[in-house]
Parts: sequence; C-alpha cells; structure tokens
Amino acid sequence: KKPCNSTRMQMVSVLSGEVNRSWLFPDQDGRVHEVSLYHHTVTGARAAMLDYEELPGSLGTSSMFHTTHGIPFSVSSTSGVITEGSLNIHRHGVFGFRYSCLVAGRVVPECTLMVDRKTAGNDVTPQQHDVTQHGGLLPSPAIMDAGVVVSIDDVVSVADTASITDELSVAWYSLRVVRRSDQATTTVHRRFRDFVELASQLQASFQGHHLQSSLPQPPRKEFKYLKDHRDPAFLEERKHHLEIFMRRLVEVPHVLHVSSTLTFLGFSNHLREMSLIFTTEKIGVRLSKATDSDFPATVESVEGHQQGRHEIRPGDIVSKINGHSTAFMKFEEVVRSIQTIPRPFVCHFLQLIRPRKPVFLSDDATQLPDAHDADDGQDTTMTSSTMMKDRTASTMTQEAKGTFNEEAMKSVDLS
Repeated sequence: KKPCNSTRMQMVSVLSGEVNRSWLFPDQDGRVHEVSLYHHTVTGARAAMLDYEELPGSLGTSSMFHTTHGIPFSVSSTSGVITEGSLNIHRHGVFGFRYSCLVAGRVVPECTLMVDRKTAGNDVTPQQHDVTQHGGLLPSPAIMDAGVVVSIDDVVSVADTASITDELSVAWYSLRVVRRSDQATTTVHRRFRDFVELASQLQASFQGHHLQSSLPQPPRKEFKYLKDHRDPAFLEERKHHLEIFMRRLVEVPHVLHVSSTLTFLGFSNHLREMSLIFTTEKIGVRLSKATDSDFPATVESVEGHQQGRHEIRPGDIVSKINGHSTAFMKFEEVVRSIQTIPRPFVCHFLQLIRPRKPVFLSDDATQLPDAHDADDGQDTTMTSSTMMKDRTASTMTQEAKGTFNEEAMKSVDLS
C-alpha cells in the first residue's frame, strides 16, 4: 500500500461512528502537550481534552449538517509565553469528515501518522511541528519503534469490592511487557474488559486509516450464564487467547504510538506502571502523604530487601487499588482501603525506570500494617512531583485528577 501522507488529513465516513484523534505539540519550553478530540460522526457529539482535562466550550455537536467547527485552546510556558492553537472538524463533501490541529498557525501531524512521515519520506514542511525532537518528552519513536514483547504469565481471581454481595470475583491477567530498545520490563494486571476497551479505543483512533483493517479483534465475550467465568479451564483458555491478541496487536504499525496503547502496556519513556497482588494482611511498606502530587499516597520505605522481577521502591506512587484510581481519595482513605480490603487484592504503582538514590527516612516518621512481598529491584529514589511533571505520566490513569491540599506530609506504616 502507498504510505500515508501526514500532511493530508484522513477522511472518515459520516457512518464511522466513534472517532478519536490525538496530537502532540511542544510549548516554548519544549514541554510536550497532548490534545485529543472525540467525535461521533453519526450523532455529531464532540468533546476535546488538553493534557487530559476537558477543554472549556468543546462539548457540542458537529453533524453532517454543520460546516467546519474550530475549538480554540492555549498553553502557557513557565516563562509566561502563551501558545495558541485550535482543533478543527471539517465537513468533507457529502459523506465525510476530516480533522486537523493547528498550533501557532502550523499544522501538527496526528499521532498515528507521525511514523509515516519518517518512513515514507514524504513532503513535511518546515512549518510543521516535529515534536519527536524536543528533549525526549514524548513516548519517543526511538524507544518504541524497536517494539515490545508481551506475554500473559498468570491469571488471579480477586474479590470484586464494587459488588454489593461481595461474592463475585474478578479475574486479573498478569501482563508482562519488555521494551526491546532498552530491555525495560514491567508487569501490570488488567481485566478482560480492559483488553476489550483497548481494542475499541484503537478502532476509534484508526478510523479512516488504511491500517484499521489490520487491527486484531479481542476474544469474544462469553455470557456468564453459559460459561462459568471462575472455572480454571475457562480462565486459562481466555488467558491464552488474550496473549495471542496482544502479540498480534503490538506488531501492527503505529499501534505503539497511540497513547491508549502506552497506557495499557504501562510504559511512558522513563516511567512505568507496575502492579502486585497482595495476599497477606501486611504489605511491608510505609506510606507517606504526598503534598506535590495528583495522587495522595507515596511509598516512603519498604521493609527488607524485596527480590523478584520488580519491587516497590521509595517514592513510588500508589495509583490504583483493585483497579480504582486513588486520585479522588484522601491519604487516610488510601490507608484504610489497603488495611480493610479483602485479600488477595491488586495494587498499581507508578514508578521511575531510571536508577535512583537511596531514600533516608526522617526520625519522626510513623509506621503502617503490611501485606506481601513485592517483586525485585534496586534501591532508587524519586519524588512524585518529578514523576508527574512528565505529561505522559497522565496517560497511566487517564482519569480525572483530584487536588489534595493537605497539611504537612504524614506517613503510616503498613508493614
């Protein structure tokens, strides 16, 4: 097939349904921002987000009866320089739509087409932003082009804490990912519905793209009254099919450059999401109240030397408990949830990949109850603010973030 020209906007049919588009651009300081557009071509419903926050005035309708509609936005650099841009929904003929993003009067290439620019050698003008060259703040093509190796190593049933009866269980699949470029690894637990949602998001992101037909389909959903979803044989079979689906998916060109994929795999340059299943009452960590993060709890210390593929490290952010984001929780709620939630449970963390220095605890730090030994690792350090300064870290949750103006940092020992 002829390589796609990134200067030419991809047309989608008015019957396509849900369409997602994303663009990355740098501000005056080189900090990269992401702007995303959601549009349903049939109903006309639209919405846009800038750095995972809703753009004011973006909600509305752009149907086949409307002409071009622009959604303005702006970002401010640390030096106070304001960069203005706009997202545009264009009617194309009678049966189609096209989408574009302009920043400071320049065309920004859409994310799924950025690799085409490099491989096709086509006509990219100097006026277009090349966001891949701004300090490696993006999910760098140099890192992701080498690809990843994925496997699903295990499946674990965990009590569904959202269930009223507390009798239902949820299967969590342990997805292991190895980034070929630097051999960085992570293990994240995902539910079956997460795999299905990823497939749906990629279909929407590839609407109008010549590779959309190359996207594999996830295993079909089995009705619970026909199949026992707790049957080990059923879970093993589904695990096998999910692994085949993921291996095929990551081989499709451009898939590793879509933020939905990076979020799912748990990688963002020097940041990773990792998760562990805790089976005992004590979890072996001391949590601190964070004052400089969108999440309320960070790991202050870890009991003993954890061995295995991954470890919990001082400075790691507690991002999810049994799949529920901690962003809207207070520090005390995170602690109470970990202490009282039925075992086993799954806990997700955000963690820097690069080596860090040891953390020295203050003498007045208090202690918390534990739960289970994490996997491996070396002694390293970081602050939650350092982690969250990378905008791509937001893709690790893709959920609205709360603001926590707590008093002095506190710590609780869960070991």
